[in-house]
Amino acid sequence: MYTGGEWVLEDSWASFEDVQWRKTAEVTMRQARLSLIAAGQLDTIETAIASLPAEQKVYAETEWQFATKIERLSPTVELMKSALSWTDAEMDQMFKVASGL
Repeated sequence: MYTGGEWVLEDSWASFEDVQWRKTAEVTMRQARLSLIAAGQLDTIETAIASLPAEQKVYAETEWQFATKIERLSPTVELMKSALSWTDAEMDQMFKVASGL
């Protein structure tokens, strides 16, 4: 949705504050991995990456192995959210938990 001179994610369940938070939310890969381990989702992520089409897989593997931080609205996070059938709220929660580690 285009609002106030910029594109804003349309999410009927997200508040304006949630959408704004997503724009700046980022965690280190250490935090992301620890959060996924705590949630029992680390293997799920690795399986999802392995099952992606070749071009997407190479990109996602490179991000997963070599990135030092991950942004909430990065294309890779959005790709993984879709591959895992996670909602925005579920991905937001993972980032919020990770940011406290």
